[in-house]
Amino acid sequence: MSPGTTFQPVISDNVADAKRIIMCSGKHYYTLADAIAKEGIKDISLVRLEELSPFPYAEVKAALANYSPDTKVTWAQEEPANQGAWAYVRPRLDEILAKRGQEPAAYAGRKASATTATGVGAYHKAEVEQIVRDALNSGN
Repeated sequence: MSPGTTFQPVISDNVADAKRIIMCSGKHYYTLADAIAKEGIKDISLVRLEELSPFPYAEVKAALANYSPDTKVTWAQEEPANQGAWAYVRPRLDEILAKRGQEPAAYAGRKASATTATGVGAYHKAEVEQIVRDALNSGN
């Protein structure tokens, strides 16, 4: 970090009139941002959690306050559902959404698995592409 900068636990793209919000953490943000730019999508806002624990309740609430309670929220991750942040984030995010009168968050990621990846490069690439498609099309 350079002088004059501060850590931000939640960073939102703040897309005006977003119809959908995709939340994520880590490098998956860049994969999603590239796909959104490549496809010219204008109605999706990316919100990334840079801090998972302690969960940044106030910052997530503030990020979501910029959007209508009708806005669909999806959590996207590359890891299987039983790994990565989803299992930890889900109950906390759904609590915030419920208080806003919103549906629980959708999930775009690998199904639960005993391994972190397929082990075959081509399969891994295809899975990542499917996760991105699922995230971009969730809430439609």
